[in-house]
Amino acid sequence: EYIQNVNKNWKEQITKKINKKQTTHMPHIIVLEFFDDETPTTNKPVSFYLNENKYILDSCVIRDTGKYHFSSLLTCDGKEMAYDGMSYHRLVYFNWKKHINTGYRWQFKGSEDGGKPLTWNFMKGYMMLIYYRV
Repeated sequence: EYIQNVNKNWKEQITKKINKKQTTHMPHIIVLEFFDDETPTTNKPVSFYLNENKYILDSCVIRDTGKYHFSSLLTCDGKEMAYDGMSYHRLVYFNWKKHINTGYRWQFKGSEDGGKPLTWNFMKGYMMLIYYRV
């Protein structure tokens, strides 16, 4: 299920969309899309229950704070990792889930625009959080 322009009421938005379909089948994957916003969402979940089904955060596509470049954050064999094709180290270990509701900033060595390093931040930028049903 794809939920666009999610805000702090993300769970109500998901429930409304699923109930509107009037189906008994719950989606296997839910994608929450957060746009650049003046008031960032600070209650993004690492996991949540919906109609007695548990969903767990698996991955994220996120744009840098300058709105130039996307990178991905993922879970691989239970380990949290980050990928940026522009960087020197393409796939790196990065415990990112604990930062989804903070202003933590990070960079990738080699990811830059005109010599200026690109920066990512969960409070400042567009992102898609991807959850799977357990």
